[in-house]
Amino acid sequence: MDPRERVRQVFPFPLLPFRQGMVRGLAVIIPIAVTVGVLWLLFDAVIGRFARLLDVFPLIRHLPYPVLLLLSLALLVGLVYFTGVWATSYVGRRTLAWVNRVFLRIPLARAIYRASQEAFSVLSHDTRQRFRPVLVPFPQEPLWAVGLLAQNKPVLIGDRPYYYVYLPTTPSPATGWSFLVPAEKVRFLNVSVEEALRWVVSGGLLLQGTLEWHELEKLSAPDSASQP
Repeated sequence: MDPRERVRQVFPFPLLPFRQGMVRGLAVIIPIAVTVGVLWLLFDAVIGRFARLLDVFPLIRHLPYPVLLLLSLALLVGLVYFTGVWATSYVGRRTLAWVNRVFLRIPLARAIYRASQEAFSVLSHDTRQRFRPVLVPFPQEPLWAVGLLAQNKPVLIGDRPYYYVYLPTTPSPATGWSFLVPAEKVRFLNVSVEEALRWVVSGGLLLQGTLEWHELEKLSAPDSASQP
């Protein structure tokens, strides 16, 4: 019997050349491994620290670590939920109003507290309405970078309108740079936020075809209150 026929009997699926099989295998394994790794790091950073706080209880201290993580996750979800329920009650609203007054009277805490409140308020809305994918010169023309427009209205610096743009980094778009970019330098992309972020995460590997963009024909009225 032909050796290739024996191989086909052992392996019911067609075999690929070694190099092609390795490339396809890596294309499957790497995205899965990166996704699982990033999720595990985030899970361990948040839930793991909460689990360490439970070590003070003798009965919980001797549980296996995976069980401790699941227990910590359940307790954390329950804590967040019941905090939200409590915050809607009369006592919760009065307590939060007092907490707000306390934090807003402390100089350093006031800046952090107010910024985190405003950032969460923005992110809790629909990102497709809050953010717009754009191209901006980075670090300078003719090089361009994919960014997200953080505000639809430009601000005035002197007599010149600027847009506030967030430039996510590869492969983690959770970190990046924020710039004030002259309005005439901003190019608006005809794609969704999700697609633009996929380009960033993949390092441009998923960017194909012609990239369509347009300039904003009519600028929104600049926010005069933001003038320095």
